[in-house]
Amino acid sequence: MKLLVKRAAAILALFAILPLHAQSQKQLDILVEAFEGNKPAKDVTFQLIRGQKEVAKETSKRGYFNFIIEEKDPTIQLVISKSGYLTKRIYFDSKEFPFEADYETQEIGIECVPISAKMKGVEYVGKMNFDNVGKSYSITKIDSSSIKLKRQLQQKEEQIEAIYAKAIYNGEGLIKIEEYEYAKGYFEMALVAKPSDSYAQQQLEFTDSMAIIEANKPAPLIVAIEEPVQTEETTTPEKVEEVITEPKEETQLITQVEGSYYSVQLGAFVDWYNEKVFADVPELLVVQGSDYKRCISGQFETREEALTRAQEMKQNGFKDAFVVHMKGNQRIGF
Repeated sequence: MKLLVKRAAAILALFAILPLHAQSQKQLDILVEAFEGNKPAKDVTFQLIRGQKEVAKETSKRGYFNFIIEEKDPTIQLVISKSGYLTKRIYFDSKEFPFEADYETQEIGIECVPISAKMKGVEYVGKMNFDNVGKSYSITKIDSSSIKLKRQLQQKEEQIEAIYAKAIYNGEGLIKIEEYEYAKGYFEMALVAKPSDSYAQQQLEFTDSMAIIEANKPAPLIVAIEEPVQTEETTTPEKVEEVITEPKEETQLITQVEGSYYSVQLGAFVDWYNEKVFADVPELLVVQGSDYKRCISGQFETREEALTRAQEMKQNGFKDAFVVHMKGNQRIGF
């Protein structure tokens, strides 16, 4: 009888220790939320794969999914799919995360993008990264489509010619309207089709150099001409003098922001941007992320508030304004 009591006490002691041990483990809690426009998406399927093994698969009526990453986890994949919408796959590598606190939470917003029949089978692939400088997480797109494209190009010579011709046509058209940054992408695609093509390489080098010039182009010189002074006693005009004013160097203020919030992105730039374009933007913030310098408007607690601001910005001429989910200076949506 005494032996049974001792064993029972030992088991109870073991169960008392286990929860404390679990709480002390460092882990990252991931909360994923899918949207259709400004509303939560319905009937979204989430598939979780640890290493090579599927560990969870469920269809959420409200578009929510939650899981935990621990320090010793292998690479994790999360596949988000919905009938009639683009499939998105996100990779998480625990070896690249700091796990600085015993328990951290990270929210990820997923935009559900409708697809046409021609896009069937296409998926977006991204990876969640940690920025040591900004101490924040963000998702970057992995260009897996180029690998698939190369495989298809090797199989069909006719497809190579069609892709090359279309890429050159689009690239040359964009050069005519001085959209050099966009033209670069098409000449890069042409080189994927024909890696040794000298014309595509020449055009790529040209658009690359022109894109750099456009990005760093200073404000134009201002020429002021003094009007001639006419009096009753003067029969000839006074000498006209030209005064050339050097452009002032634009002061680009970078705002440091804390916490999670929604905002409206109006532009993203590698380096230089024209401050005058954003002079009248309400609650303008210029934040330097790990990839781009973003010009955004406002900090909002809800997505609905940000959508209202986005409509205002579109009416004011920013046709490409859209809602972003931010954490500090980093975009965390995908």
